[in-house]
Amino acid sequence: MDFRRDPERIAEVIRSLDADIGIGDQTVRVLATHFGLWPMERNRQAMRLLEILPENPAQPLIVMGDMNCWVPGSPALRRLQARLGKSATMRSYPAPLPLLPLDRIWIQPAGYRLVPESPSSRLAWIASDHLPMVATILFAGKPQAANLAEGFSSDPS
Repeated sequence: MDFRRDPERIAEVIRSLDADIGIGDQTVRVLATHFGLWPMERNRQAMRLLEILPENPAQPLIVMGDMNCWVPGSPALRRLQARLGKSATMRSYPAPLPLLPLDRIWIQPAGYRLVPESPSSRLAWIASDHLPMVATILFAGKPQAANLAEGFSSDPS
């Protein structure tokens, strides 16, 4: 379908990469996405994303991407948090002087250890208009309380 010719459908487009990755003896579902710039578009994309995600995943689920939600309590962010819980985030935009937290990482079930890293290279500053969010997620053993590194935070709302 050519979405450019149907303005009513443009807001329903969600671009994502959805992959099952084997790690040890378990399968981890990883979904990376990029939401649109307009609030109504992001809200519809969040609803669509939640339609394809399991309510209580049996295996680890990682959802990450540029959600373009920088206002705490925005409808899209509230919907995502209601299902996925709090996210790891950081100020990532604009790259040269990051002010806005547009990029987020969620993991379910809650409790796996998330160890984010701050980018430090010049390449990270010039490769994109956002700084990259890099994180190590520890799957060994049972889930435990998340440990967010300095420079990253949980959603305040």
